[in-house]
Amino acid sequence: MLTAGHPLAVYAGVRRRAKAGHGAAVFTGQHWLLSFSPELFFTLGQGHVTTRPMKGTAVRRRDPGQDAAEARARCGRIRSSGPKI
Repeated sequence: MLTAGHPLAVYAGVRRRAKAGHGAAVFTGQHWLLSFSPELFFTLGQGHVTTRPMKGTAVRRRDPGQDAAEARARCGRIRSSGPKI
């Protein structure tokens, strides 16, 4: 998506209007990634990372065989609801 202006200015403008709750602006050294989400994926503070699974994230199993079986079972399923865009 092409935009005019500095990516951080674009981010700030969209962030005010998006009412997404959480977001980030990341520069890879070559590309900018601007993210807006109602869900917290992770946060970094005082040297600690806090993660929150996305709504609908499947629980992983301790047993690798059971985990793999559940993953195979999910592959054929259609999601009951998609993201609210």
